[in-house]
Amino acid sequence: MVEAVGAGLRALVVDDEEVIRSVVLEVVIEQDGRVGDARVVRGEAPFASAAVDAARAWTFVPAQRAGRPVSSRIRVQVDFRAPVPTGTARSPSAPASAV
Repeated sequence: MVEAVGAGLRALVVDDEEVIRSVVLEVVIEQDGRVGDARVVRGEAPFASAAVDAARAWTFVPAQRAGRPVSSRIRVQVDFRAPVPTGTARSPSAPASAV
């Protein structure tokens, strides 16, 4: 699973609960590993366009056939999560024996 946050985008927060938005993309990976095309299979604006923009910047190890790189098509889910406000990051719980 790929996790990404588009520039300037925030997930919606309702009743102090985190709401996750997901976008599914179909991505064409060229022989050199660059993304040749990315299209939205499922998802809503503005997250869909942010996911496509992010995918266009990705690089992959290309698929191979008979030892030679070939283009391929994959589906990728991109998850958007509400950012953790600065200074409110949770620290790991202390083990029970340390209390």
